[in-house]
Amino acid sequence: MESKAIGAGILATIVEVLEVRAAARTSFFFMHRNKARNAARANASGA
Repeated sequence: MESKAIGAGILATIVEVLEVRAAARTSFFFMHRNKARNAARANASGA
């Protein structure tokens, strides 16, 4: 019974870590994409 609870706790921790990593990756991707878009807009307006 206790080992099952420990296993569930470990699983929950792993899922949490994966979710945090996925969220970080997504926000980084969007940040990077916006930066590229802003650079393109600056180039277009400067030309």
